[in-house]
Amino acid sequence: VVSPITLSHELEVMDVKTAFHSAIRGTKTFSVVEFTTWPLLNQFTAKRPGRDGEEVLVKPDGFIRIHETEADDGLSEHTFFFELDRSTETLDTLVSRALCYLDYYKSGHFAVKNGGKPTAFREYPFRVLMVFKTAERRNNIAELLVKNIPPVLTHAWLSTQEEATKSPLGAIWVTPADYRTTVKGTAFDSESREPQSGYQRQTARDVWIEKKIPKRSLLST
Repeated sequence: VVSPITLSHELEVMDVKTAFHSAIRGTKTFSVVEFTTWPLLNQFTAKRPGRDGEEVLVKPDGFIRIHETEADDGLSEHTFFFELDRSTETLDTLVSRALCYLDYYKSGHFAVKNGGKPTAFREYPFRVLMVFKTAERRNNIAELLVKNIPPVLTHAWLSTQEEATKSPLGAIWVTPADYRTTVKGTAFDSESREPQSGYQRQTARDVWIEKKIPKRSLLST
C-alpha cells in the first residue's frame, strides 16, 4: 500500500515532469530525450561525506536528458538529475544528498555509466536540480551548501515548486554561489552574524533575497 505522503510526492514529481515537456514543446531547438522518474533506473552509489568513505545508495526523483539542435545542425546534450524536497527531511540530509551527487560526478562513475572513462568525468557533466516547497527552504539549503567544506557552489541549481511547475525553463534557478554573492556583507551574511541556537525563521531575509538575487534560465532559449 502506497502511503498518502509518497503518493502526493509522486504526483508533485509528475507535475514538474509535465511542465518540462510542455515548456520544451514551445521551443524550436530543444527536445526531451529522456525524463525518467523511476528511481531504480537512475539509482547509484556514492560516498557520503564525513562517513569514512561509506557508500550509500541514492535514488533520484528524476533524470532528464535534453538535446539541443545547434545552428550548424550539430547536437549538444544537457543532462540533469532532479530532486523534489518533501520538506520532511532534515536540511543536513539534503546537503549530504547534494554532496553525493558531486561525488558521483567527480568519481567518474557517471562517466562510466555513459560509456566513458573515470578520468574523463568532465566530458560527462550534469547538474542537480533541487526543487523546494518554499523560498525559505531553498535559501536555507543554499546557505548550508556555501558553508560546507568543500562548498557546493554551482553543481546544484535550486528553485521552488511553484516556479518549477510554471516555468521550468525560465529564470527561476538560483545557485549557492549566487546566494553567497547576494548576501555578502549584508545583515543576512551568515559569516558576519552571531551564531544562533536553534532554528529561527528569517522572513525579512527571504523577502529581501527574492528581490535581489539573480535567477538563471536552465537553457539558452
